[in-house]
Amino acid sequence: MMYLPNDHWSPRYDSAFYTVKVEGKQHFIKPPQNIPRKLAGKSGPAYYYRVVVYCEHNRRILLRRYSHFKWLFEAIQENPPTEPQVPGAAMIKLPPGTCPFQRQDEDFAKIRMEELSDFLQELLARPGYASHAAVVAFLELGSSIDVAA
Repeated sequence: MMYLPNDHWSPRYDSAFYTVKVEGKQHFIKPPQNIPRKLAGKSGPAYYYRVVVYCEHNRRILLRRYSHFKWLFEAIQENPPTEPQVPGAAMIKLPPGTCPFQRQDEDFAKIRMEELSDFLQELLARPGYASHAAVVAFLELGSSIDVAA
């Protein structure tokens, strides 16, 4: 599958193309169900960000917390794509984590959501990253995309 930025994507494209948006956040005391085992881990209260994957006329809503984005970042760092990189392109940076005494409120979560969205858009726009095995797992691209509410 091939990633297209939101402003270049249309539901008229066939299933070979997809786009992604981070469209919201929700605080959970316990992890929501249906988190892929590969991404499971921490189980305490956390903000989960709504990552929406669009393909054709379908969309899938995925809930991902910061540690899931960190897993994606680290998996790509360990095994970078074999595609040639753009000369002079800056390294992709994951937004910083939190420290134990940092307050995580709605304002914090909104800013982090924007930063994670930027991170994901920048990552997917680079050659070789949109089809990377870690991206496929993170976005659950290996399974059919169902219409979600």
